[in-house]
Amino acid sequence: MVRLSADSVELVVQSVLAVAALGADFSVEASEEVAGRVREVAGRLARECGPG
Repeated sequence: MVRLSADSVELVVQSVLAVAALGADFSVEASEEVAGRVREVAGRLARECGPG
Protein backbone atom coordinates (compact mmCIF):
# COMPACT_ATOMS: atom_id res chain seq x y z
CA MET A 1 0.00 0.00 0.00
CA VAL A 2 1.17 3.50 -0.82
CA ARG A 3 -0.16 6.47 1.10
CA LEU A 4 -0.17 9.82 -0.68
CA SER A 5 -0.50 13.25 0.82
CA ALA A 6 0.22 16.75 -0.39
CA ASP A 7 -0.59 20.36 0.30
CA SER A 8 -2.77 20.40 -2.81
CA VAL A 9 -5.64 18.20 -3.95
CA GLU A 10 -4.29 18.52 -7.48
CA LEU A 11 -0.92 17.02 -6.48
CA VAL A 12 -2.63 13.99 -4.94
CA VAL A 13 -4.81 13.56 -8.04
CA GLN A 14 -1.74 13.78 -10.30
CA SER A 15 -0.06 11.04 -8.27
CA VAL A 16 -3.14 8.82 -8.45
CA LEU A 17 -3.31 9.30 -12.22
CA ALA A 18 0.39 8.48 -12.58
CA VAL A 19 -0.09 5.20 -10.71
CA ALA A 20 -3.13 4.38 -12.85
CA ALA A 21 -1.20 5.16 -16.04
CA LEU A 22 1.42 2.61 -15.04
CA GLY A 23 -1.25 -0.09 -15.08
CA ALA A 24 -0.79 -0.87 -11.40
CA ASP A 25 -3.66 -2.16 -9.30
CA PHE A 26 -4.83 0.55 -6.93
CA SER A 27 -7.72 1.76 -4.85
CA VAL A 28 -8.52 5.24 -3.63
CA GLU A 29 -9.42 5.85 -0.01
CA ALA A 30 -9.60 9.60 0.15
CA SER A 31 -11.48 12.61 1.39
CA GLU A 32 -14.60 13.46 -0.56
CA GLU A 33 -12.74 16.42 -2.06
CA VAL A 34 -9.97 14.22 -3.48
CA ALA A 35 -12.32 11.39 -4.50
CA GLY A 36 -14.62 13.86 -6.25
CA ARG A 37 -11.74 15.38 -8.18
CA VAL A 38 -10.48 11.91 -9.21
CA ARG A 39 -14.00 11.05 -10.47
CA GLU A 40 -14.19 14.37 -12.31
CA VAL A 41 -10.86 13.83 -14.08
CA ALA A 42 -11.71 10.18 -14.87
CA GLY A 43 -15.00 11.26 -16.45
CA ARG A 44 -13.27 13.92 -18.49
CA LEU A 45 -10.68 11.45 -19.76
CA ALA A 46 -13.41 8.98 -20.71
CA ARG A 47 -15.34 11.67 -22.61
CA GLU A 48 -12.25 12.91 -24.44
CA CYS A 49 -11.38 9.39 -25.58
CA GLY A 50 -14.75 9.08 -27.30
CA PRO A 51 -16.82 5.94 -27.65
CA GLY A 52 -15.08 2.66 -27.59
